[in-house]
Amino acid sequence: MNTRGKLPIFLILLLTVAIVGIWVLYSVYYVPNARISATYMEVYQEIDPLEVDTLDLKSVNHKLIIKESEGDKIRINYFQKTDNINTYNNGNGVVSLNMRERVENLDNLFFQSSRKIDTITVYIPTDCLPDISYDTISGTTDVSNVTLERLNVSSITSGIEIKNSEIENIIFNTNEGNMTVDEVTFNKLNVTEISGTVNLNVTDSLTAYKSAVSTTYGILNINGERVRDKVEEVETVVNYYNNEPEEAEKEVNIVAHRSNINITSVEPVPEENPETVPEQPAEETPQQ
Repeated sequence: MNTRGKLPIFLILLLTVAIVGIWVLYSVYYVPNARISATYMEVYQEIDPLEVDTLDLKSVNHKLIIKESEGDKIRINYFQKTDNINTYNNGNGVVSLNMRERVENLDNLFFQSSRKIDTITVYIPTDCLPDISYDTISGTTDVSNVTLERLNVSSITSGIEIKNSEIENIIFNTNEGNMTVDEVTFNKLNVTEISGTVNLNVTDSLTAYKSAVSTTYGILNINGERVRDKVEEVETVVNYYNNEPEEAEKEVNIVAHRSNINITSVEPVPEENPETVPEQPAEETPQQ
């Protein structure tokens, strides 16, 4: 069999397949990606913190990022089409942004755009304490290194992640979405969700909070252990935790249906009672 004669034909076929493959990738992925990205323009809104108390944000599927500002102004950064139907208003202490158009999400494309056209970024100065509400269908929320008076997020199928922040009041409502709260100081936390996972890291003792936590068909873990309670005089694993300490001003309320809930907290280490420490026998002095 003459293999030398078939080798050039194989190389030609391989080269043809490679050229066709590159053309398909370019026309199907790269060209639409570039076209979509080019139709969006970048918008900056700067607001004096003394003139605003509330930021009211709405979108269909934008990702919301709330982060610390390096300047002294509240800044909102987003992309929109030139023929958009979005609305932005600033008056009477309320800034509202309604992104009515659904962003053409590029996450599923082979070539990723360097322009984050699917993202709304809010920069908050360190000395500003606004209320922020975000109402979305499928847009995620990412909060880090900020101080807020209130954060109220409502979604249908998306989650939220909050890290290294101080927020007086946190409210999160979702049908299907995960929630992560890590290294966050708060006074009130209210969560309502149907399915997903809640990971809550309490920076102090959970016993200092008025708590009502429950999941109907999920699993509840507190500090790595299942919660137990007496049911009909028998100690049983349960999916609820209730605590009402006297004069408690801080609250944790989580109501879930099919969600797993994991809570960690910093519990005080019990002091050792000196009276219960057994006396050590005195050492015998060796005789000369």
